[in-house]
Amino acid sequence: MMTMNFSPAFRYQFKEYLKSSSVFYAVNVCIVVVSFLVCFLTDSGSMSYSGYGIACAICLFVFGIVVPRQYLRLCLQLGVSRRTAFLSGLAAALANSALLAAAGELLFGIAGWASLTNEHLYFADLYQIAYLDPGHLLTLTAGQHLISLLFNLFLMFCWFSIGLFLTFLFWRLNKAWTIVVAILIPVLLGVLPTWSVHLSLAFSAFARAMAALGGWLSASPWNVMLLCILISAFFCSVGWLLVRRVNIRAPSSH
Repeated sequence: MMTMNFSPAFRYQFKEYLKSSSVFYAVNVCIVVVSFLVCFLTDSGSMSYSGYGIACAICLFVFGIVVPRQYLRLCLQLGVSRRTAFLSGLAAALANSALLAAAGELLFGIAGWASLTNEHLYFADLYQIAYLDPGHLLTLTAGQHLISLLFNLFLMFCWFSIGLFLTFLFWRLNKAWTIVVAILIPVLLGVLPTWSVHLSLAFSAFARAMAALGGWLSASPWNVMLLCILISAFFCSVGWLLVRRVNIRAPSSH
């Protein structure tokens, strides 16, 4: 039964993801095209774009918050089990992340090759900026493109899993706690950097641990990918525990 239901549930969710992702990707293509046109037609200084991976991660984070509940509800109404609905949703999000990552490499590969004729244009993504020599940012080998693709893929799915956890967490909370947690999340995100600095100054062990973590992450992109996989596994597992027995209610009654 799971095998029979998994494929149609996956296809439906992936098509819905694809619609939104197509709009997002089209916007990025327009940014690159406009950058070329402005530089070639007006010769009005340099332009750069290096935010594709971060933008994709934010996009998948929003997907994780907005999408899973409505599809889980729909799947249950159609007789699909919770486990099948949950796993097909994860597979659809992972496939969508892979497609966005591959499309990004295609876009940046073309843009990087074209920008070789114009020193005022600069296109690079997170992997190139963080791990490659600045003199080789514009032209990547096939292997480097693959690493960049995987880097963005795991980063996107990591942020999707965090969004998924948050939306299922809010599903389990009553209205009062939903408001409290919704306020606490941005507050904690704002104060955590400050707390980290104070803890580093106050406790040398904490400072050494943070320095060791930073050094480990900066040593190799594979370390970042491993961390993203571990974070994704944690939040997806907790998300499943939250939603496994939750009372699925209609939107108007929540």
